[in-house]
Amino acid sequence: MTQLASIPGLICFTNPEQLPYIRQNGLYGNVSSGDKPSTPRAAFAARRTRFGKIKDMVAATPGAKVFLFERNASILHGIWSFQDGPLFSTTHAFDPADTYPYRLRLQRDMELPEGIPLLELHKLLDSGQLWSIRSFERDTQGPFSSVTPITSEETDILLKLLYRYNHRYDYNVQQPQYVHQPVNIPVNFCELIMSQTYESDDDKMITADSFGLFTMSQVPEEALHCYLGYVFTRSPEVMRPYFGRYSEVLREVPISTTGQQRVDLALIYKSPSGREPLVYSLIEVKKVEVTLTMLRQLLGYLKLFSEQRKLDMNALEGVFVAPAFEDSAVAYARDRARIETERPIRLLRIGLQDGTMAFTTVL
Repeated sequence: MTQLASIPGLICFTNPEQLPYIRQNGLYGNVSSGDKPSTPRAAFAARRTRFGKIKDMVAATPGAKVFLFERNASILHGIWSFQDGPLFSTTHAFDPADTYPYRLRLQRDMELPEGIPLLELHKLLDSGQLWSIRSFERDTQGPFSSVTPITSEETDILLKLLYRYNHRYDYNVQQPQYVHQPVNIPVNFCELIMSQTYESDDDKMITADSFGLFTMSQVPEEALHCYLGYVFTRSPEVMRPYFGRYSEVLREVPISTTGQQRVDLALIYKSPSGREPLVYSLIEVKKVEVTLTMLRQLLGYLKLFSEQRKLDMNALEGVFVAPAFEDSAVAYARDRARIETERPIRLLRIGLQDGTMAFTTVL
């Protein structure tokens, strides 16, 4: 039997029409290509949706275990691994009526015949064993959440359930691997979406190497989320001076059991053995100036998250990443740091320098 992963996982939402193609080809597609928007408002909404979808996809950690949640049937299938992506291509790979141009490439680990039914998944949600995703129905119906990262502990729980449902399966059976051709054409996701470049006969690898000639006023907040999700997962050495050696990255992390309050990103720091979470860093990303009200809201999130997860007060910190901070917010954070050590707050300024994102520590 395959050993447990002890690495992060991905839950990819799909439908019965896509699932056979994904299983046969190891290619997960997302975002309808659709018609080109006819009005500025429609164009803005379409860009926001595409940024949101890429934000989902760039959070994928290379090598992560992949589970496919089939809508309508409400069954979680496994087991694949994330190989590379996201890719962009308008070649007709899926339904001829649609191209699903934003894609991830998978590798088959062990395609098990039996999946996990929704009832079992609800038990894990209700017991708190699955906490980084609060509702399969909510995420299925949400505007952006088509690819959801989960922790290594949650991944192991799902693997155990899959093995239980497939206890008669012959794990020594050799399963064929997908053959994926190298993709050597890079395309920056911000230029791809903002320039409304939709056609591509060749597969292109979506990257975040540069924001090109865009200014901070032109970059949507969703693009900042995309960029940070990308560098946290694909280029941790870029963030190491500011965040150290974190172990795992989550996005849109629920703060409460209802899932109504969420933070944009969360980092998990583990012991050298890599098993025990030691510290959680909850990160909010803003394009606008951070106010004192926003700062107090993040403090409330930290308190609620520590209560929900039953964490020690020193096992949690909050971080704001933004282009500017209100003077009163900086003063409050500094005064608080002098008298309180629990649940610290850090402020990190982000800006464009020669077309590339640069960071400055404010506090």
